Amino acid sequence: MASAAFGDLLRFHRLRVRLTQEELAERTGVSVRAIREVESGRARRPQRRTARLLAGGLGLAGDRETEFLGFTGAVQGGDTSPHAGMCALPPVVLEVTGRDSELHELEAQAEQAAAGPGARTVLVHGLPGVGKTALVVAAGHRLGHRFEGGCHFLDLRGMGPDPLTPAAAAHRLLAAFGVDERAVPDDEEDRLALYRSLVRDRPRLLVLDNAATEAQVRPLLAGGPGSVVLVTSRGTLAGLAVRHRLAVGVLSTEASVRLLAAVAVAGRVLAEPAAAARVARLCGGIPLALVIAGNRLTSRGRWTIEHLCGQLEGQRRRLSVLAAGDLRVRTAFELSYRHLPAEVARVFRGLALVAGRETSVELAAAVSGLPPEAAEAALEELADAGLIGIAETRGRYTHHDLIQLFAREQLECDGDPVVAARVGPARGAVPDLVLERETVPGCPVDALPAAMTRRR
Repeated sequence: MASAAFGDLLRFHRLRVRLTQEELAERTGVSVRAIREVESGRARRPQRRTARLLAGGLGLAGDRETEFLGFTGAVQGGDTSPHAGMCALPPVVLEVTGRDSELHELEAQAEQAAAGPGARTVLVHGLPGVGKTALVVAAGHRLGHRFEGGCHFLDLRGMGPDPLTPAAAAHRLLAAFGVDERAVPDDEEDRLALYRSLVRDRPRLLVLDNAATEAQVRPLLAGGPGSVVLVTSRGTLAGLAVRHRLAVGVLSTEASVRLLAAVAVAGRVLAEPAAAARVARLCGGIPLALVIAGNRLTSRGRWTIEHLCGQLEGQRRRLSVLAAGDLRVRTAFELSYRHLPAEVARVFRGLALVAGRETSVELAAAVSGLPPEAAEAALEELADAGLIGIAETRGRYTHHDLIQLFAREQLECDGDPVVAARVGPARGAVPDLVLERETVPGCPVDALPAAMTRRR
């Protein structure tokens, strides 16, 4: 509400000059009760004469005084803010499938926030295309009515070429809260301070989507009792102090088939259940891939699901088939890959040469030519980036089939001479060889081509 937004601004300036409500009342002649009512949002904005008294008591002058006084009449027409639609939750285009336990977990976090003394921050992380944004948006629509201060969504553009800075993100959220542009401080620290003041005022649900680093999101993690902040990221953001972490995994085959049926015509899926299950497995349970597969079926009404299976079964074509309009699985992986340091990218490309769905430090060192310590650090960085997982066996890592296919493409494109030298003489192309996991321990690196390879 406009009155609440002015109250937030008044409290921000009062705290900035370290005055209590009683001290400000003594300076201005405005009653403590009136100041308290305005700051809480329960009272209407003060008359201009009262606002001038408050501005004088706060020591505001020049542009700050103009902004403060201007804000008392910034919004007309009752409680309707011209910024009410900013940072609104995106619509739910497709119901999330197979995420009941995750939704219940987020609901439980909201309940604990309502009962606890402070805000709760939940980090939702997982590999590219696994449906993190869809999950938190669905949760926001379910839970938004619980929060007096509303529900706000902001894409931090962490994987894009121009990620939002914390100050830019705070600027957008302040506008969504109803703060007039003229009242937003130019100084970035003051702007973040105003943002933190407002989010502590009443319970809010903040959805900060697509975070890249801890530094990008840490200044935005504020809120009062009952507030919840949902942060999504491909990475684990291990340096971020959060109350709860929710890892979003791939869907089961059953849930994948249900998602495919929701996107495509359900009758077609029911008519070819075996083929639908194969499509689900070939998509690896990644919702983005399944949505694309379903879109291809709906846009090609004469295709059978069996025909789509035939296209997906070719490993060298699969990522190209998983493209529909501007939705592309390959693009989702590329966004993460191009952020990798050179040595980490080399280890990632080497995953193309590893048989099965697990790798080890020894294998990573073998295919990349890096010392084991450097290879292990690279694997940990890949895990933090959400491109590989941590296996149940200590010291081993898992990799998804589609991501391994993407790694193979990058190896072929990059023609990495260090990796190629480990498996064969052909430079610039991946030989039809894979490393045998069981022969790694004790095998000298120089003997790898002869001792550790077999035909696929």
